[in-house]
Amino acid sequence: MIFIAAMTKAWQLLICTAAIFIPGFCRDCQDLRLGQYRCEDERTTNTVGNFVESCEVLDKNRPEEYAWRILCYPAPGISCNDKVFDGETVGFNYTVTCNKKSEKSLETALLLSIFLGMFGVDRFYLGYPAIGLLKLSTFGFMLVGQLVDIILIATQVVKPADGGDYTVDYFGARMYHSPDNLSFPVP
Repeated sequence: MIFIAAMTKAWQLLICTAAIFIPGFCRDCQDLRLGQYRCEDERTTNTVGNFVESCEVLDKNRPEEYAWRILCYPAPGISCNDKVFDGETVGFNYTVTCNKKSEKSLETALLLSIFLGMFGVDRFYLGYPAIGLLKLSTFGFMLVGQLVDIILIATQVVKPADGGDYTVDYFGARMYHSPDNLSFPVP
């Protein structure tokens, strides 16, 4: 069995070495240049039409890293991974990492820090009960800790304890992404 695997690798090496004159033969699909493939998201859309990132843990050894897969299709006539593609067959998956989102709102944390930060309510909200209890017992470190926390939360240096980013509401202009890859402003 090992002999057959070694012979297969030897034949592949021989074919790839002899294929120097055939452009694109024996290359990995991940090494294609921009324009030689198109990618489509595997993300789902909600009822408004905005993309909802379906982040998931791809590597069970690193559960803190979230990502989603994007399917990529080599252009018709492009050869890679020892195949010639027709433009409709998936050639490779492109993995994009995404940030874990928390249920904690930046606006809520900032308002709690401004108005109730001297009692440590902002730190309790963000999931830091020890610092919240310390601020409660020292009146927000005599209001100096409250001022520092306002700055740290406003600049997003202090994030929620669950490791995610704040949920930030955006009420600006929107783009609608239609299924046929056309984009236009929503009136």
